[in-house]
Amino acid sequence: MVVPNGKLSAGTYTVTYSAEGYANVTQTLVVNDPSSNTDTTAPSAPTVDSVTGDSGSGYTVNGKGEPGSTITVKNPATGEVLGTAVAGVDGSYTIKLPLGINPGTQLSVTATDASGNTSEPTLFTTPPTTMNGGMINGNMSTNIGGKHFSTADLPATGEANAGWLSMVGTVLLSLFGAMFFWRKKNKEDKH
Repeated sequence: MVVPNGKLSAGTYTVTYSAEGYANVTQTLVVNDPSSNTDTTAPSAPTVDSVTGDSGSGYTVNGKGEPGSTITVKNPATGEVLGTAVAGVDGSYTIKLPLGINPGTQLSVTATDASGNTSEPTLFTTPPTTMNGGMINGNMSTNIGGKHFSTADLPATGEANAGWLSMVGTVLLSLFGAMFFWRKKNKEDKH
């Protein structure tokens, strides 16, 4: 077989050797087009498992993506890249974001593989700041009726667990009201 210009087109060829000592030796040769082996499949969108921290100390984003892919956090409103990391062998990643990102800011995270394919973005929001009496704190805790609550688990109005809390409030208001009228009546009786 004579190969023109030293190049073979993609396909399967049968080669028979004619050199002395190789008479009647036949071999199959498969030629692949290197451009057909290019990875064109984007990785799955990475997960965001947790976002911790605050705007003063910075946020840390943790999750999972395709192992070995580059994970990128961006502000989708501006396109600004806020941080990158390479996903580990198990796919886990941690990205420390810069200071100054406000609470409640929507961000996106993508995975890009070695062939340059980028996943669909996963949107997430930085945690809101907890406000207690005008000061920025963690969860405020209190003890009501012998039960410990924090702002993270106080029952909301209208929930099934809110009934006893409403009852306690009604009883306390009734007691204060009765004391007010009893004191007023007592003062009138003395005059």
